[in-house]
Parts: sequence; structure tokens; C-alpha cells
Amino acid sequence: DRGSIFLADGTTVHALAMRIDPSARFHVVTNSLKVASRLVAETGVSVELLGGRVRPELLATDFSLAADALEVLYWDIAFVGAAGLDPESGITERDATEAARQRKIMDRATRVIALCDSSKIGRCSHARVGPVSLLDTVVTDGGASPEDLDALRNCGVHVLVAD
Repeated sequence: DRGSIFLADGTTVHALAMRIDPSARFHVVTNSLKVASRLVAETGVSVELLGGRVRPELLATDFSLAADALEVLYWDIAFVGAAGLDPESGITERDATEAARQRKIMDRATRVIALCDSSKIGRCSHARVGPVSLLDTVVTDGGASPEDLDALRNCGVHVLVAD
């Protein structure tokens, strides 16, 4: 089995997609036009693009035509971002619609990995996705405070700091 992953839209997840080896062979589900285009053109990855209206600021769909797909698809790993990630406030997004979509994506995954730059750690945005315990792993940069990272670890989240 080649496995399947979900790659959310957003700059940090896009940076991960750009690092996928051209010889990689697995299945990706995404709503990001940039991610889908890169993977189809430059790798052996099979890609499923979830539909909807394209949000020009992200070059990603809003999932408005993907409700049925989100009810039947599952993935081994979901790579997601967040507008805010705080042990007390939880995982948060910029609006309630985005938070609901994010929660659905996370609920369909066996493992959830949040890719968040340090500016998102210890921050609360507008709409709650859920508790940080929904995450298996957080990958961030070295700018996050040790106290914020320890607080995430105390919630049972594995934290990786990338160089």
C-alpha cells in the first residue's frame, strides 16, 4: 500500500509539498492548486483535488463542492496548518467555516501533523477547531518559546523544531 496523505492549503504545508522527492509514490488529497500542480508535474504522486470555489489569495478551493468527498475519504496522515495553536485555546482558524473544514479533515486522518511557524504558537485566532490533543505532532521553527513548546508537550503532542 502506497499510503495516502492530505495536504492542506497554506504556505507552510506548501513548503513541505515542494520538498517531496520526484521519485515518491503515494496518494495525495489536497485543495491546493499549487500543491496539486507541482506534484502532478514533478513527481510520481497521484493527486486528488477537492473542489469548490477558488480562493485567489491562496490558490486553493474552499471545499464548497467537496462535502460528499469529505464524508467518504480517509487518509493516513493529514498535514495541516493553523492560524493559532495554544494549549488552552486549542487549534484555531481565521473563521468558523475554515475551522469546521479543518476539523473534518483532521477527523478523517489516522495521524495529524500541524506545520506551523513560530508566530502561530501560543496564539489564539477567531474560531476554534478543537483541542491541541487532536494533533499527534507539531513541527515548527526555532522562534517559539520553550514554555509554549513545553505546554504543547504537556498536552501529549510530539513537538519537532526544524532547523
